[in-house]
Amino acid sequence: MRTENNETLTVPNTELTANSIVRLYGREQYRVAMEVGIEYDDDVDAAMDGLRAAAESHREILNDPEPRVYFDEFGDDAVLLEIRYWIRDPTRRDVRRVRSEFGLDVKSRFEAAGLTISPASEHELSGHLDVDGSAGDAEADRNR
Repeated sequence: MRTENNETLTVPNTELTANSIVRLYGREQYRVAMEVGIEYDDDVDAAMDGLRAAAESHREILNDPEPRVYFDEFGDDAVLLEIRYWIRDPTRRDVRRVRSEFGLDVKSRFEAAGLTISPASEHELSGHLDVDGSAGDAEADRNR
């Protein structure tokens, strides 16, 4: 077998007959699923519309089947949305390029709409720390 990097893989026949093999590329269509998180205060409908519009405007993302956007879950720090879209007959390189182009378009659209993608987690730490330097000072004196 050959990888997309043109590396040769040797797979024992017992593996081929005992396990399933998934062929991700080289078919007529390939589905991409991407998760995008937005701030809880952001407009979820606007974010879903922006994801859909970015997919519909990309020349290599198929309209049939049409791109789908879903509310996924309430994350710890973000509302998580998922978009699924299809690419015709891609290679791995095609998928990476389309994902990159799509992601950059989404970022631009979200910035223009005032939406925040996957905000950084904020954690407040509190507590008290006592430092007794006497033992360390005595050790440092011995090492001099």
